[in-house]
Amino acid sequence: DAQDEVVVFGFDTTEDEIALLRDGIVTGLVQQQPFTMGDLGVRTAVAALEGEAFEKEISVPIALATRDNVDSAEIQKYLYTGDCL
Repeated sequence: DAQDEVVVFGFDTTEDEIALLRDGIVTGLVQQQPFTMGDLGVRTAVAALEGEAFEKEISVPIALATRDNVDSAEIQKYLYTGDCL
C-alpha cells in the first residue's frame, strides 16, 4: 500500500488538508503565521520609510501540526479555517 510507503507533509493548510491529517493520510502540516508576517512586514516598511533602524532579517516561528496535536490550542491558532474575514 503506497500510503504505508510514502510520508506526506504539507505546507500551510486548507480544510481538506486538515481532514487528510486527521485521517492519517498526511503525516504533518508545516504552519506559518501569515498575520504576524504581514504585520512585521508593514511595521518594518514604515520604519524604513521614516528613516528608523529596522531588522534586515526577521524570523517568524513556525509550527508542525500532526495527527496527535492538530486539535491543541497551540496548533489551532495557526490553522486556516476559512473564517479569516
